[in-house]
Amino acid sequence: MPEPPDHIISDAQSFNDPVAAVDRLCEIYANAKTYLLEHSEKFAVGDRQIDKQDARYAYLWIDVPKVDVKTRRSLSYGSVSNIGEYGTTITNPTLFRSYLLEQIELILSNHDTLIWVGISNRQIPITFALENLTADIKQEQVSQLTDKFHLPNLSDIDDDVASGTHRPTPGDPKPLSLFGAERIDYSLSRLRHYTGTSPEHFQRFVLFTNYQRYVDEFV
Repeated sequence: MPEPPDHIISDAQSFNDPVAAVDRLCEIYANAKTYLLEHSEKFAVGDRQIDKQDARYAYLWIDVPKVDVKTRRSLSYGSVSNIGEYGTTITNPTLFRSYLLEQIELILSNHDTLIWVGISNRQIPITFALENLTADIKQEQVSQLTDKFHLPNLSDIDDDVASGTHRPTPGDPKPLSLFGAERIDYSLSRLRHYTGTSPEHFQRFVLFTNYQRYVDEFV
């Protein structure tokens, strides 16, 4: 079983147990979030000696050596359609724990392979990880944030996979999910921004509409 490429994922560990894999995803994300919190607190009190943070998303990677024709035709999710390497960045795995457990269990079962978990090469924007960050930051410090922390980059937030326009870079894995970590974080932040409610308190499905008559009908 080949290991994932170093330029995509570091500290990689292989798993055949979905629970252990998701636990590792949660550990990586929690460590990164704690790191960001500690540095943001130092920054808020005026510490200018901190280095620019290095807190990266977790990464999920598989290599599929063969695909059963019957499996490929009959399953709508929990499988891949062709042989090869697949990967995706993962955010907030605790929030998506039940979903990740189901998907990983199906992938392991359907493709008789191992799943790898590690640290990706994608930095976590601090405003995605710490929702109350600005409460402790003074106005004059806002312009200095980019010197010490990574902020969201809209060029990294797209719907190319879901839209069918994604073209993998040669040598990189094919996408294992429709949306990467930054795109999911952006959506979670929009829920929080427009409703004043933490995503943890939402039910599993969210309907977006800007027509009041539709809202009335659904109610």
